[in-house]
Amino acid sequence: MKLCDRCRVPGCLLNYLGTACESARKEICPDVQPNRAEIIASMSLDEMVTQLVPLFEELFEDGVPSPDYMKFWLEQPAEEAEA
Repeated sequence: MKLCDRCRVPGCLLNYLGTACESARKEICPDVQPNRAEIIASMSLDEMVTQLVPLFEELFEDGVPSPDYMKFWLEQPAEEAEA
């Protein structure tokens, strides 16, 4: 289990990006949103396949993105629909 170091929930030992973590962040620090890399890191293998294959097809439509673009994309806040 990864301990969160991004929000201000005091003494947080919640499952990172789990339901309790999400509730605590909404109440105490709603400005802290997980980025795409964090969302992907918290996914199961099945979730990755389901979520990432269509996304990669969309991203690679115009060719393989550069490493700099992929890093930029991963660092962006996740959209609500992705979470």
